[in-house]
Amino acid sequence: MKDSMRKLLAVVLACVLSISLMPSFAWADLATDAADQVSSQADDAQKAQVTLTIVAGTQTDWTTNETTYNTWVNKYYTLDDVLAAAHAKGRTDRTIDTLTMQDLLDAAVLAGDITSYDATESSYGGLYLDAITSDAGIKLAGINSPDYMLSEFWSVLEDGTQTPVAFDAVTLKGGHAYQFAWDTYTSALPPDNWSDFYAKNPADNSYAGADLSQGEVTLSVVAGLQTDYATGEVTYPTWVNKRYGLADVLAHAKTKDPSKTLATLTMQDLLDAAVAAGDIKAYDATPSSYGGLFLNSITSKDGVEYAGWNSADYSASLYWSVFDNGGYADVSFSQIALVDNKTYQFAWDSFSSAHVPHNWDEFYETNKPKAADDTNNPSSGDKPQVPPAPPTQTYKPLTCDQATIDALINNIANAYAGTQDAWQIMDMAALGRLDKTDAPGFVASAAHAMKEPAADGAMTAYQRTILALTAAGVDATKVPDGQTSFDAVSEMSQKVSASSPVTVLAFTLLAYASGEYALPASATLDQQALIAAVASHQLADGGFAYSGSTADADVTAMVIAALAPYKDSSDQAAEMLDKALVALKNLQHDDGGFGATGLGVETATNANSTAMAVIALCAVGIDPATSWATKTGATPLLALLSQASANQDGFVYAGSLNPGATEQGFRALVAYRGFKNTQQPYNIYTQAKYGQAVVPSVTAPLAPGEDDEPMTPNQPALSEQVLPEKAHQEKASAIAEMPATGDSTSAELYLTLALCAIVSGVLVLARQKQSKHVPIKQSK
Repeated sequence: MKDSMRKLLAVVLACVLSISLMPSFAWADLATDAADQVSSQADDAQKAQVTLTIVAGTQTDWTTNETTYNTWVNKYYTLDDVLAAAHAKGRTDRTIDTLTMQDLLDAAVLAGDITSYDATESSYGGLYLDAITSDAGIKLAGINSPDYMLSEFWSVLEDGTQTPVAFDAVTLKGGHAYQFAWDTYTSALPPDNWSDFYAKNPADNSYAGADLSQGEVTLSVVAGLQTDYATGEVTYPTWVNKRYGLADVLAHAKTKDPSKTLATLTMQDLLDAAVAAGDIKAYDATPSSYGGLFLNSITSKDGVEYAGWNSADYSASLYWSVFDNGGYADVSFSQIALVDNKTYQFAWDSFSSAHVPHNWDEFYETNKPKAADDTNNPSSGDKPQVPPAPPTQTYKPLTCDQATIDALINNIANAYAGTQDAWQIMDMAALGRLDKTDAPGFVASAAHAMKEPAADGAMTAYQRTILALTAAGVDATKVPDGQTSFDAVSEMSQKVSASSPVTVLAFTLLAYASGEYALPASATLDQQALIAAVASHQLADGGFAYSGSTADADVTAMVIAALAPYKDSSDQAAEMLDKALVALKNLQHDDGGFGATGLGVETATNANSTAMAVIALCAVGIDPATSWATKTGATPLLALLSQASANQDGFVYAGSLNPGATEQGFRALVAYRGFKNTQQPYNIYTQAKYGQAVVPSVTAPLAPGEDDEPMTPNQPALSEQVLPEKAHQEKASAIAEMPATGDSTSAELYLTLALCAIVSGVLVLARQKQSKHVPIKQSK
């Protein structure tokens, strides 16, 4: 970072943190409580200790607004131990009275509570904390967007209050608490309340001569926020805030599409009207594979362009949020119909999960520090996690028509002839029909697709392209790129960090496992660190979610498939896989299928969620056609087939034929065919290159008890691979045959990242439940 820019950023960060944190008197209780606690013990040893807390970001369940903190360290340290650590680092002039937060961090390293930290000399004096690495090897290092509209960094606090000096200049005092918290600064946030916004910023009237005969609507384009740090006043730079006559919007829309009517006008037409009126200069939008258009950028009438940005590891994003009458939109802006007298908004927005606890008293109330000892033993304040136990009752599965399955596979495969789409390439390779695709065209454009991915598919662009390239027989470390080659594996390895979303981590593991790819020397995370990063996302019930504390079937299933290749080489992966299978089973619906969890997504059984579950089951050797039957006899595969279109040419989502649902449903059926053909666990992501999922020329209905029986301990070739080898055969059988609980309550509580207006950035991920891997940021 240039020194001048770094100075400016430091000043801004210091100011915004001082404003955003609660007043210092709000933290007084924390110090008072700590002092009272020590005083009441009347023990000098207790007085001679301090608390170190390191919080590495948040997870928020937007359906309940419950926020949890990813806590790396929360422990008492005696000042004697801190002094010993300081002396071990060569600071022999230190005394009990001159110890600093740097010495406290060194004590945490010496105790094995964190692995390391990185700090550099600051031009303001002292040290600037660049990064901290957890005891599991997860490193969080500072991030800045190119224009410094968003930064992630380590905040330094004493008794919950931002320190005015560098951490190595903060003197430790017995009985006090010291915190390092992964934090965010951003000027890209929408108004908290659009009614309040309009009360202070009334929309301009339509221009003179506007045709209001058919009604009018309001368009507002807000380009972030500005804060007066002297007064604390927040204002919103507004590019457009104006009423438009619907008749005028229609007249302009008809110049592009003569079939347009008042009833079919959308927010896209409203943006076009704003361009035509000179209220904005331009906007850029591209087709989304999930329906409608993805809004990439807006350019003001003065030529200022705000275009979407993602950090390399996708832990932070800037983007345009879309609001329908003041509420986050749940579809693309090009699909939102205009209604007379309503308001429509575009707001420059951001996503980050790096946030400091708002109230440290409440934090410590529910997160008691561990005892002061060198082994970091848990104290009585810790909440032990009890591994979930699988139910034992089983049900007889209904017959599954294999001929119908294969006909559906063939119909969709025929539609994919000549495709260059990465997922479809992988699916067709697994099916043994790579020659029916335009694989050469896909390979030729692969490097460009990774370097400049479509906006709504950027998050896993490297991962899915590597999976498809490997399936097509291409070495992803030598991807053709003009006259040279491109090492996609190395590039991917540098873009994934511990802060990356759990789905990015999962598909990175799959990308590595898809071929004989050695870990690049430039990799940010090695295999074990990747697995540890995934583990940090596992919930108490064994499941996984994009955010929050409610397990989601889609994400849990993706992680299961990703962990399967590593269960024999990593005890941690094996343990996670064991628990995740139980969690996934508990998310199953009575009809055998799975749904997304939360608001704004399909909570009922749907093709996308069920497809991910079928793929996961095949990957660990559980037959989705004859295992996991519910009390009605329904199975995951039968549930998936129930989501097929009437013409048997695809899959539906929310009642309509959907490209994303069709591809994922097809992927699941191909995975099942691979599982049947090999009679072994079949992971389509890592085995597609072998073309093992060939559909036989003649198929017949499959009945229970024929050639595909539910796995039992009497079938060691399969059951031994269902769970980690250390698991008992009885447990493998129990999980393979676990019935549905019949309770879909937990499946009705999904993260509403795309709908929540409190932390707008989380919206980037939510409504991607159809894609499962890539967020459509403006469809809130």
